[in-house]
Amino acid sequence: MICDYCHSHIKGYYYEDWAGHHICSGHVDSGDVPRCDSCGQYITSRDKCREVERGRHICLACLANEVTDENFEWVLNQVMRRLYNAGFQDIQPDWITFRMVTKKEMSSALSENAAGMHTGVSIMDQLIWVLDHSNKIAIAATLAHEILHSWQMKNRLAHYRDYSKSEYAMRICEGFAQMGSWLILDTIDHPFARWRRDHMFDNDDEAYGVAFKKIFERYKQIGWHGIIREARLNKLKI
Repeated sequence: MICDYCHSHIKGYYYEDWAGHHICSGHVDSGDVPRCDSCGQYITSRDKCREVERGRHICLACLANEVTDENFEWVLNQVMRRLYNAGFQDIQPDWITFRMVTKKEMSSALSENAAGMHTGVSIMDQLIWVLDHSNKIAIAATLAHEILHSWQMKNRLAHYRDYSKSEYAMRICEGFAQMGSWLILDTIDHPFARWRRDHMFDNDDEAYGVAFKKIFERYKQIGWHGIIREARLNKLKI
């Protein structure tokens, strides 16, 4: 097997990404081969990416497919249509201000690994942030997650209200919001979407992984309208 970075035969351990790149482990461990901050694939040559912020590299494929101010509304409409068809017919996007922000801004407001954020002063005054320079699939999945937080707030769900007071409530909120990301990824016929969708089930985080998988199992039993009803009635359990 040939390393896609040094073009030598791989001896020993190696890393592989969803796009089929094989990289000697030493190159990755030393930091010589970064990942695209949008799709996660290894960047095998610096002329195949752009450093949009210090230490934040985006591959050329994602830059060619990035969400901009000009196409953001189209992406948002695609997400809203899929959520509406699933049964979330009372979402009010007009109550939400959407912003694309830098990694530095997102890290300062939330955490270094965050791809999105939802906050709300009131039900009719909400804010959703997503990372700029992200590809359409990544943005759509993040938007769906954050919009379901908006839906939780609008419906005054007990688990959303108790988010900061109870770890159990937080896990239900995040696990349910992950269902939005899964819904979007499951409708997109693209290798990255399929990889990211399947990778959700490998996540061992108590909220974003374990809680999501338990809610997903419930979804398989009763469907979207069933889990939406249980969420409204605060009967979701994990």
